[in-house]
Amino acid sequence: MRKTLSLLTAGLLLTSLAACSSGGSKGDGRECLDVSPEVMEAIAEGSNEFPITPVAAAAVKSVERSNVTIIALKFTEDADPEEAQEAVWAVGGDLADFPGIGPWLAVDAVADLYSDFPRQIGGEELDATEDGATEALDCLVAL
Repeated sequence: MRKTLSLLTAGLLLTSLAACSSGGSKGDGRECLDVSPEVMEAIAEGSNEFPITPVAAAAVKSVERSNVTIIALKFTEDADPEEAQEAVWAVGGDLADFPGIGPWLAVDAVADLYSDFPRQIGGEELDATEDGATEALDCLVAL
């Protein structure tokens, strides 16, 4: 019985991890999207006095906001390249249309700390509970 439960648990874990890989889907059915090096660099170019270097990224489309893509980025701060951090940004448009997308927004506090992108849309402040933020981070972790 224990062996069966262990195999079932391992199978469920592997299935959920595979579903989060780029091109897969997240728990609510959203597709994990690839993020090009050019898009990652566009985020890095928006950094403030704390320059960053992108390491990896994944994205999902927002369900609650029309034509918005949520991007989770793993990066290092140029001043401390040994410690990677993760943050979430949003951009208006489809990543396939880069560079003709925008505006860029900082979603969570970490993105806000490292970039000069606004953190509000229509007067509403964004935060880590933004639709798609958790899902994009899950996709990033699964890379």
